[in-house]
Amino acid sequence: GSGAPAATALNASGDVVGHSSVTVPPYNTTEFRAFLYTVDEGLQPIVPLSLRNFAWGINSRGDVVGSRSPEGPSFPTEAFLYTRSTGVVGNLPGLPAGDSAALAINDANQVVGHLGNNPYWGARAFLWSDTGFVDIHTGFPPGTSHSVATGINAAGVVDGWYDSGASMRAFVRDANGVLSDLPRPPGK
Repeated sequence: GSGAPAATALNASGDVVGHSSVTVPPYNTTEFRAFLYTVDEGLQPIVPLSLRNFAWGINSRGDVVGSRSPEGPSFPTEAFLYTRSTGVVGNLPGLPAGDSAALAINDANQVVGHLGNNPYWGARAFLWSDTGFVDIHTGFPPGTSHSVATGINAAGVVDGWYDSGASMRAFVRDANGVLSDLPRPPGK
């Protein structure tokens, strides 16, 4: 059987990405499958050769980013980029070895996400493009334990959050690489 799908992002054309759980015999293990839904083509898997995969972001061309574990849930996850025009799923060249997840993509194919398999424990925010990889985490104050880049706009401005060691903080990184904390909301 299969579980209900979870939609995680959509673009201006109404294309939706997400993942759904699938129960796989003979041991009834649960695996997750990334999908792309379009009005014209319906629901389709986008990482068919991976045992556990999640789609997190999509741009206006229908290119999708996410994370996958090619060998199963106990193996490292790796960020992926699905290029819709070619149907090719690939890794993000130049990312350091180890766990990673890609969470958002813009139309310039700039991708953001985190290194590390758990965004709440030791993760490091990154920005990736065809020209290279930037470890955004290195720009945070000393003592920052983890960080995650969650979005990127057309101008290359990145948003996300980090743990300063004292509190969780939201950030924006401009296209020139300047990091700014967002103000805390009033109240408690």
